[in-house]
Amino acid sequence: MSTPSAAARIQRALYTSLGVAAFAYTLLGIPSAVGQFGAFVPGFGAGAYVICSMLSTSLAVLGPFAPLRLLSGIATAHCIAFALTMALWLPLMTAPSVPGLAPPWTFDVVTIAASAAAIAWHRAAAWVYLVAVAVATGFVTYVSSPELGWLNAAHDLVYALSFSVIVVAIIQVSRTAGRRLDTVAASARAEASREARESSARQQRMRLNALIHDRVLSVLLAAARANSDRHGVREGARTALPALAPADERDRIGADEVAARIRSAAGGMPVDWDVSVAPGVSVPAEAAAALVEAAAEALRNSEKHADPEGVGVDRRVVVRMLHDDLSIVVEDDGVGFSLPRLAPDRLGVRVSIIDRMRAAGGAAHITAAPGRGARVELRWPVGEAP
Repeated sequence: MSTPSAAARIQRALYTSLGVAAFAYTLLGIPSAVGQFGAFVPGFGAGAYVICSMLSTSLAVLGPFAPLRLLSGIATAHCIAFALTMALWLPLMTAPSVPGLAPPWTFDVVTIAASAAAIAWHRAAAWVYLVAVAVATGFVTYVSSPELGWLNAAHDLVYALSFSVIVVAIIQVSRTAGRRLDTVAASARAEASREARESSARQQRMRLNALIHDRVLSVLLAAARANSDRHGVREGARTALPALAPADERDRIGADEVAARIRSAAGGMPVDWDVSVAPGVSVPAEAAAALVEAAAEALRNSEKHADPEGVGVDRRVVVRMLHDDLSIVVEDDGVGFSLPRLAPDRLGVRVSIIDRMRAAGGAAHITAAPGRGARVELRWPVGEAP
């Protein structure tokens, strides 16, 4: 179920509030209205009052849940019924004036009709209707209650017009605010969608850069060497091509399989392994590929740079894939390096580890210092497989 727009919610609240106000005016106006029914042809006075009252007060009951189209139809029917009452008031009078030295009961509810028009209709139509019923109220009061005099009739006209103008203006400002809120929300959704597309494109670029560094460049460099192993070059090219294909986001890889792939990436390198994998844990294929490739790159960097003198180093890989924690640590006690002074050509750290993990929604934290070894920690949010 879609969330209603702000404009729709405001319009529904206005209909409900109008219905409640109409119910209160109906109760207060019953004594005066009943006293005037006898001044008309039989059935007109009571029928007009009941129809106008039922249509307006029904909005209080239906407002919270009825379709807006139905509420708009009821409000429009009330406006038409009220206008017809005003139009037929004088032709259907059988008495020289309404009794009680009081204005017609329509004077008490003219703002209800004008408000209904303001909620259901377009701005211009609502204002035209407001002016028409206000003028009609003053004219009907003057003709049907001549004892009150023209001054009281003019007073009724000004009062009905001014009070209704204030209410209608508030209603239309509220509806305009709702539409503007919807416009702002739509713009925000469009901006979020654009940012999501740009973020996805950046992630794909970082993933491609990492794969090119890890797979393609290594194959090309091996092929360029005169004494290269042709079988090894072919095997490297064969494994590089599938890695360039985007992973299906719906696929998930079991944590035990991820751990096995990391162990396989170490090849024959001497490594002290500490693996803890909980059953049932899995990660998306894209994240699994990033974890394996980043860990493999960390191992390759350790093999290539940690022991330039060949005196031997200790390497350790800690794999934790639990229901509430997923981390991979690759560390050694080799010569280390200064991360802030990392050479620009060391793309294996920046592109293949840091950017790769960020593109997959994870993070990489590298701790290193000259003479104190290096530590690469990879983290990714993980949950139990659905």
